[in-house]
Amino acid sequence: MSLHVRALLLQPRSLLVLALALLTGACSTPTPPGRGESVTATVRNGPFPAYETSPLPPKTKILLVAGGSTLANFLQEVIDQRAFWLKSGYRPSEIACYYVRPDARHYLEDKEQFDKLALQARGFYQAKPAQIYAHLSQLAAESPPHIYLYTTSHGVAPSDDLDDYALVYDADPLEFGTHLHSYVKPAELRNALNRLPASTSKTLVLQGCHAGGFIDAKQAPYRSRTLRDVPKICVLAASRYDRTSFGCGATDDSTYYGSAYLAALREQRDKRIPDINFEDVANAAVDRVEWMEQTHHVPFDKRSLPQFYTNRP
Repeated sequence: MSLHVRALLLQPRSLLVLALALLTGACSTPTPPGRGESVTATVRNGPFPAYETSPLPPKTKILLVAGGSTLANFLQEVIDQRAFWLKSGYRPSEIACYYVRPDARHYLEDKEQFDKLALQARGFYQAKPAQIYAHLSQLAAESPPHIYLYTTSHGVAPSDDLDDYALVYDADPLEFGTHLHSYVKPAELRNALNRLPASTSKTLVLQGCHAGGFIDAKQAPYRSRTLRDVPKICVLAASRYDRTSFGCGATDDSTYYGSAYLAALREQRDKRIPDINFEDVANAAVDRVEWMEQTHHVPFDKRSLPQFYTNRP
């Protein structure tokens, strides 16, 4: 999840957007009252195929989740990652992808990019937490040597409306007081991962605001709900628990961290997952994110500060 700084620099009204986003921990642009009402009745949500409903292939090792439905760049990142892992030698049956079809309003706001991506989402499951938890449980029976989960979406910090950090799968966080229905929280994800064998190596990449709250939170009770005690886990998070991330907007192709992370992966020369040094990848991604934030004049005290954690030897 991320603030669209490029637009911020070019559009006077974006100063108000930035202020609202920083106050709420969200990067999305507020919607004018009633904006979606007229299009919803007359426009469908794009040329997207139906969600995949067939059973998850038992040899799946990679799960790629475009959790947010409000922007095409989340879906773009999943499609780009899928292409990367296929090039690295993984078979289509080893990769499961998930996304959320945008509603009419968000489809129209990012129509050009959504239209380019829509047909590439054929065979993708619906990105909803229960589906992903169920698939992780199914894979546990296969005792996979490794599991890789990449999820990109909006993210929020604890508030009066939510009792923990969360990755939001179906709504704009600026509207979540009334529209937040689908989200992943640390304790729930930890429970799903703990169903996998302790011997399974688990690599997670969490792209979203406040994603660091899944591995480090300074206050109780959040510290007791993180992923840190999941056996053989490695987590890369796009932002610290108390920071937003950047690059989220209708004119962005991907988030800052999403593009930086993929560029860092490519430096590993298409290795398979067990052979990748993810700490090196995390450090290279941090360097790229810092450069982008500095280039776009993000104040130092607002920068995302991506995080890394592993308990693997």
